[in-house]
Amino acid sequence: MPLRGPDDPMPWLAALEAGSPHAVKALDGLPWSGGATSGGSLPFWGDNRGPMAIGSGLLPSARANYAAKAGRLDKNAVVSIALGWVVKQAVRAKLQVTREDDDGNDDVVGKHAFTDFMRRPSPYYPSRTLMAATIIAYALTGDAYWYKVPSKGGKIAGLRWLSPWMTSPHVSKDRYSGTYIDAYVYKVGNDEKVIPKDQIVHFRDGLNLDDERTGWKRMEAVQTSVVSVNEGLVYTAAILENMGITPAIVTGTEGDALDDQAINYIQQALHGGSGGANRGRIVGLKLPVEFHEMGATPQGMALESILDRPISFICATLGVDPLVLGLSADRGTYENVGQARQMAWEDGIQPLLEAFADDMRSQLLPDFDGAEDLRLAWDYSKVPAMQEDQDSKVNRAVVAYQAGLCSLGTAQGLAGLPVTDEQDEVWFATATGGDPTEEPEEDPEAEPDPMDLDPEIEGEDDDDPFPASRSTGRVTPTGGSRRARDRRGVRPDAA
Repeated sequence: MPLRGPDDPMPWLAALEAGSPHAVKALDGLPWSGGATSGGSLPFWGDNRGPMAIGSGLLPSARANYAAKAGRLDKNAVVSIALGWVVKQAVRAKLQVTREDDDGNDDVVGKHAFTDFMRRPSPYYPSRTLMAATIIAYALTGDAYWYKVPSKGGKIAGLRWLSPWMTSPHVSKDRYSGTYIDAYVYKVGNDEKVIPKDQIVHFRDGLNLDDERTGWKRMEAVQTSVVSVNEGLVYTAAILENMGITPAIVTGTEGDALDDQAINYIQQALHGGSGGANRGRIVGLKLPVEFHEMGATPQGMALESILDRPISFICATLGVDPLVLGLSADRGTYENVGQARQMAWEDGIQPLLEAFADDMRSQLLPDFDGAEDLRLAWDYSKVPAMQEDQDSKVNRAVVAYQAGLCSLGTAQGLAGLPVTDEQDEVWFATATGGDPTEEPEEDPEAEPDPMDLDPEIEGEDDDDPFPASRSTGRVTPTGGSRRARDRRGVRPDAA
């Protein structure tokens, strides 16, 4: 069976069907999606100029290249504010090493070389700084990279954050040869450095549908929102700089056209005489002219609310409610803000950190001794927004234990507290010596409470609104104990 023509999009299929010895060669022409053919480097969407807007094609229904219009994503005000909040919150969680016990629960390993290493992974910056850069890169591009700096002994001497705008997966063979990624390319200008894949920790947000070696670039979908916010802020700044004067058309008083010299004179008089440090000064024109409004005013554009939707789109993509950032038109109550903060943790930051833990467990933890049965988890005990959830867990555990639904050990586990074998045998009814649903019986031989005097004690007069305590000799100005007042019908405020 002859091979198909050179323009056939699937020449490898004909070669395989025919059992041709050229099958492997034919397969070389079909790279992984987003990959490169043999001998070439993987083309990547960004460049080494910084966090530029992502994507190379037009958005659906768009006629303009909004990726180019959006420019640097980290320079957008909403993106910067949202990521700043996420970073400040996320670094509060502490990474810890755990080991699964026989019951499937994770026990924290008290001291491990990995956690000691991650406290100061680089001589240039601490773990908080490394994680902050990783979160920002991951959110903006869908990818983040760490370079494992090798030591002389072949171990890891430290970690270095690599810019995702300069780093990309590299493959020299096709997808059907079994090679997914054989190395990574770090490119600065025209200089390229090929890094072995086992020296890179690659954090990837799912799979990019256009290049399955890289992560999903969520910010592509909100490029128009980024542009809208940029344009709105620039427009506001321009209006303020221009003394609040909106765009206008200037003509002569009789509708006559003005020559170039007159137009230049008017422009210089208005901008130079009222802009900058000259704001508020009176501007006089030596020409009789008329101003005609062009376009909408800020009030007509509803500038205060027109940006609400783009801001919401950007914040939702980054996993944060605008209410948390103070960017919502509805300021809400303190309780609403607290709930929004907790939702941002549960739906945004916590899944993000768990994804990081999975990548570190598979790509970094094995470089440390005795890590075969270990896992990575995050300690949220220092995160205020997560403490509300922790309080709820404790309350539910207490209710379940006191109701006799579970043992003390199970309740401890529900509350996220350490459990011992002895606690699994302790039940509330057993520990208290009775049924928790029954009212406790009063001990007739118990000493009376001096603060709860009974007016029916012999020698005391029920009609006396100020009975003296025979045990203390003190006077109760509120009319005796509550039980005594109830018997006499005396209100607490009637004394």
